[in-house]
Formats: sequence, C-alpha cells, structure tokens
Amino acid sequence: MFIIDLVFTLALFFLAFYSMFTVFGALKIAFKTVKGELDELERKIVFDSLAYSMLTIFALHAAQFILGIIFNFNHGNRPFIPFISSGIPFGTVFGLETPSHFEAIFFDALVFTIIYKLLQKKFAFKN
Repeated sequence: MFIIDLVFTLALFFLAFYSMFTVFGALKIAFKTVKGELDELERKIVFDSLAYSMLTIFALHAAQFILGIIFNFNHGNRPFIPFISSGIPFGTVFGLETPSHFEAIFFDALVFTIIYKLLQKKFAFKN
C-alpha cells in the first residue's frame, strides 16, 4: 500500500510541477502571437488549441458542477469538494483543515499545453 501511495504522490507532484512550467510556456506562446512572430500555421495551431482547451475545460467544469449537485442531493451532510478550483486554500494559510485542490490556472495551462503539443504533432510542426 505504501508503494502505491508513493507512486501516486510522485505522479501528482510531477503533474503539479510540470503544470507550473506550462503557465510560462503558454504565456510565451501568447506573447509571440500578439507580437506577430508566428506564421500562419503556428497561429492556426495556437487558436485551435485555445478553442479545444476552452471546450475541454468547460466540459470538465460542467461535469464537476453536475457531480456537485448530485452529490449534495444524495449526501446531504457532506459537502462536495471540487478537485479543480481557483484560489489559494486560505484555511491552510490560517492553520485550518482544508481539502486539497488543483489550482485552476495551472490546470488550464496544462490542458492548453497538452492540446497545443498534440496539434503540433498532428500538423507535423517542429519548433
């Protein structure tokens, strides 16, 4: 059981660490797009990535919302705690027991970066 917990913890740590780097990668791509440094294919990949990311993130947040409604109706006393949410858990800052969550900005950047890389492979585009 310890090994499974360790592997799961390391996987989540890697995912969190990688998602922090994706924020800077997404900002770099956005600035290049705004400055006009990208050609037509690169711009198409960026805009398609943004569109697919928005749809993916919307679907995940809608699923989380629906699960929250279902969970709260079926389990009246225990609140539903979303896995993806925004904001620092202020209870942790003040020493209170608060649940962990995946920060929304890092999750959004992670989704964008994954879709961006997949579309780059689809169009056989090399940096």
